[in-house]
Amino acid sequence: MLRRGLSISLAGIFFALLFIAPPVFAAATPKKTDNAGKPDVKSVAYSIPQGYRYNPAVGPDPFLPYFIKRDEIIRNLEEQRRKEVDAINKLRSMQEVRTELQKFDITQLTLSSIISGKDGIWAMVIDPTGTGHVIKKDSLIGKNGGVVDQIIRKVERTEYGSRYIRKVIIKEPYISKEGNIEYRFTEKDLVNPYYD
Repeated sequence: MLRRGLSISLAGIFFALLFIAPPVFAAATPKKTDNAGKPDVKSVAYSIPQGYRYNPAVGPDPFLPYFIKRDEIIRNLEEQRRKEVDAINKLRSMQEVRTELQKFDITQLTLSSIISGKDGIWAMVIDPTGTGHVIKKDSLIGKNGGVVDQIIRKVERTEYGSRYIRKVIIKEPYISKEGNIEYRFTEKDLVNPYYD
């Protein structure tokens, strides 16, 4: 019985707060007006932060006609589309097969040796058929238009002894979300760097 009475009184309080109190408080709040019954200009002016200036770069310009905005948007979309088409065409030309190594994916190739001499540094990769291919910096490699970016053959001294670094870094082009050609880098490490 006590529980039922408590729930009825809580419902009454909730009803009063939800439906009766807001209009009563709204009517009790005085509104600032001037002598003609219009809102007070000073109260409106005080709601704007001092030193405020409209910046069209941050928000849309409410005074700019709709058609000018629409034409600008269409021009921007057309420019973006042209940029994407140019990037796609450039990527396709970079991925054209010009060498035997461009018929294989980079993951199918194995780095077997790195040789350095007076004239530079070379490496050899072996394709899935067992054929060896000599590569150097800027050699075309892989199906995705990859290019040999670096061939590294060095020894680093550490507190635990010598560390042999033998690898080839390949950069592959791709189209970013913004429609630009960017590069991702892949490293191919020598299978056994101690015996090259």
